[in-house]
Amino acid sequence: MSEQHWLLGVEELAVALGIVGGEEVAGGLLTAILGPRSHEEMEGRMLAAGHSLLARGLLTIAGEEKHLDGDFAAALLPLAEQRFSVRCSRAEAQGEELATYFVGPAGVSEHRLRRAVMSELTLLPAAEGAALRSAGFFGLKAARRRAFGESLATLTTAALGQARTQAAAEGQAAAAASLVAAGVPAAIAQEVAEDMAAPRFHGSVLRVEQREQGPASDRGFLMLQGAERLWLCDMLPGQPPQLALYRGDGATYTALFAHLFS
Repeated sequence: MSEQHWLLGVEELAVALGIVGGEEVAGGLLTAILGPRSHEEMEGRMLAAGHSLLARGLLTIAGEEKHLDGDFAAALLPLAEQRFSVRCSRAEAQGEELATYFVGPAGVSEHRLRRAVMSELTLLPAAEGAALRSAGFFGLKAARRRAFGESLATLTTAALGQARTQAAAEGQAAAAASLVAAGVPAAIAQEVAEDMAAPRFHGSVLRVEQREQGPASDRGFLMLQGAERLWLCDMLPGQPPQLALYRGDGATYTALFAHLFS
């Protein structure tokens, strides 16, 4: 089976999800993306979206029953019945882009939010497709998985955040000194600080699980893309929160991403 794509308005996606997973799922999606809206506005948006799905042939109505196109419904099921999701964020000067991989009992689907109003939904033929798609999202080429090599350093999440703040406010030298104080070898600290001072983008890849108290994430990794170098910081278990620093490439990215599916 090849990848299949659908470009939808946020409201169209919410209506379709409501048919597959119930009105609560649909309402939660709209509120999460659009923010609080009046009941009248939400009702009007959903009605218009339903007519749009009918016109596109993605929805049919027979009496009191609503039916979605079979492939389209299959792409929605991982969103409605997710075991977990992997959320990818890419932040640069122009703004933030998001890609989320929903893993359900029957498959994996990718959802990308475009300009906060359009949803691109992709049904993936296998979980391996998520690694390829996510690597492309970050401008990387996925490579054969391999065991993680030895990390370059281990530092706390707070120390990394402090160095990033210093790079923006005080410059590369201050950030490098902060990283060295946190235990990063001096030569590596200089390179990381240089890329912190002039990043192409910052990224994160987080596994999100639905728990009784709500969505929670304690597994994943952070990314820093400089002019030429890529850095990956894998989240380690324990307190205080710590990160293992790796020099990034397609193979290391693929291995870290695949680990989030285990």
